[in-house]
Amino acid sequence: MKHKINWASIAVSASLFLVLLLVIAVLWSLSISGPARAYEQKLEQQVRTIQEAHTAVGNIERHVFRYVTYTGEDDSSYYWFNEEGQVITTREKTTRDDEAARTAVTQMGYTVETVTLGYGYEGPAYLVYCTDRLIVLDYDSQEVIYEREVMHDEQ
Repeated sequence: MKHKINWASIAVSASLFLVLLLVIAVLWSLSISGPARAYEQKLEQQVRTIQEAHTAVGNIERHVFRYVTYTGEDDSSYYWFNEEGQVITTREKTTRDDEAARTAVTQMGYTVETVTLGYGYEGPAYLVYCTDRLIVLDYDSQEVIYEREVMHDEQ
């Protein structure tokens, strides 16, 4: 007994299988990228909120230590903002002393690569990135408030 192959049936089944694979791929990509895109939009909205309320402030950077904070600056001052875009504190630009932060960390025996601003436990801070360490210094007292090893891609 000879069986006849129904090519139309095979073509329909193969097409349905390809559609199934396409639907699975789309749903999978949405489940991975969807939350990431929502998170990126949240961060963009936080920066927009700061920019709308404080139009003169630029160079806004996000920092996460104990809290999520943003730093920015205008012509005369540095600003630290919370996630809602409210000013936490400010400092006059004349008070910033990256060189003192560099010196403090160099005296500890580390090679300083970059110094930026962030927020420590209770106030503004210098983030001093060394070859293999992050050292957080209090902005006002220059005291070390935190230290840890970092991987190179964290900097």
